Amino acid sequence: MKIASQRYSQSGFTLLEAMLTLFILTIGILGVAGLQVRSMDSGRIASQRMMVVIKGQEIIERMRANVGYGDSDYYKGNSTTPRNNLLFYAGAVGNNQNCNDGTTVCAPNEQAAHDIYMWAADLAVAVPTVTATNIAVTAAADQDLPYTVTITINWTDKNTAQLTDGAANTYNNLSYTASLQI
Repeated sequence: MKIASQRYSQSGFTLLEAMLTLFILTIGILGVAGLQVRSMDSGRIASQRMMVVIKGQEIIERMRANVGYGDSDYYKGNSTTPRNNLLFYAGAVGNNQNCNDGTTVCAPNEQAAHDIYMWAADLAVAVPTVTATNIAVTAAADQDLPYTVTITINWTDKNTAQLTDGAANTYNNLSYTASLQI
């Protein structure tokens, strides 16, 4: 006579195993979601930095375009005062001189004020958290040496890394400085 073999064999998962698997899967999905949020935040910050660099280069190009304005000898290489128009940009307050309307001929100082006005307006749209800008021009002692132009743009950005502890919003102060010789 044979002894009856075990009647019930285990098949499938127990409720405890299924719950443990679901818990581990949930932790993994939450980790991926957190990485996605950090990635989007880093992309936003990188986009702001890129726009600041582009706008910094834009004012440099505007300055270069105005360097020889009104001095036809500058373009021939015969001018004794080729870069004096750069001095109009240092500490200038921008205002709309309508220099780009196609009919108004602006003096170099008016063009500089107009350039700064247009640049500041574009910068405020591209990076709304801009807090300060500064353009410094240092004239060379010798007219044969280049002038030094330094452009500084400051802006703020929310520090999302510190928001996880429930603290109030904190902000990072960011800065971009470009220095070149013209």
